[in-house]
Formats: sequence, C-alpha cells, structure tokens
Amino acid sequence: FPSHDTITPLAIDMYLPAMPLMADELGTDIGIIQQSLSIYLAAYGVGMLLFGPLADAIGRRPLALGGLLFFSLASFALVFCQDAQWLLAWRAVQAFSGSAATVVVPGIIRALYQENTAKGMSYVSMIMMMAPLLAPAIGSMVLWVGHWQDIFLVLALYSTLILLLTWRLPLCDS
Repeated sequence: FPSHDTITPLAIDMYLPAMPLMADELGTDIGIIQQSLSIYLAAYGVGMLLFGPLADAIGRRPLALGGLLFFSLASFALVFCQDAQWLLAWRAVQAFSGSAATVVVPGIIRALYQENTAKGMSYVSMIMMMAPLLAPAIGSMVLWVGHWQDIFLVLALYSTLILLLTWRLPLCDS
C-alpha cells in the first residue's frame, strides 16, 4: 500500500534530469517542458479535492484501482509523445489519476493497521521522504541506459505492478 504514495514523487522527480533532452527532442523551449511540472501539481491538487469526498461515496477500492490503471495508461501514453502539447495533456491525466490512488492511502492504512495506524503512517512518511530523494537518480540511471521516454515506461511498469499487487490487497471500505 505505501507504493501508492510513491507514484507521485517518482512521477514528479524522475523526469527532471531529462527535461533538457525532452525539450530538444520535442523541438520546444525548456520552459514548456518545465510547465509540465506545474500542470502536474495543479492537476494532482484538483484530483485530491475531488477524490477525497468521492472515496467516502464510492469506496477506496475503486479509486485505488481506477487511479492506478489510468496513471499506468497515461504513463504509457507519455512514452509515445512526439509533441509538447500532448506531453502536457498526458501529464495532467497522469497527475489527476494518480491523486485518486494516493488519496485512499490513509484509509487503507487505518483499515490494515487499526490500533497501530500511527505506525503505518510512519512507514508511509518514511517512503514519502525517500522517494523524492531517489527519483532523480533513478531517472538519471534510466537515461544512462535508454531514452527519456523510458522514464515514463518505468513509471508505467511500476504503477502496473502496484495495480496488480493492490488488486489482491484487502481494501475494506469501513
């Protein structure tokens, strides 16, 4: 379950080392590529506002699974972007859907840890602090062996793995 929370810091920070290369290959200004970060954060915030109350209405399981599915699909679509405008659009979809998976984490922790919720939240906090520190290095390693598109492929594969693991996780909605 903490892996739901890692998709956002990874999606934000893994591609930072690739920004100059992305601008060159997409034939655009670096400022447009940098806008993808602002767009990501804005779409993520809007998603959190929407999906928080929606989790109470429809439950955590559909939001976690749907959010991870659409995050995976958006990440995979980013692999094939040949235009900066499509990059910006898919980053917004990626962020919005990723927020659906992230917003349910505290409820999942509460359900799984029950009286030890603080302990579960401390694990998540530790992961949330480490992910942004490691993500640029992971992105640089991916660039070292591949292309900038491979960073989004790694995100798509990682989120698909988390989706499959979450499918088996008991996400009670009480």
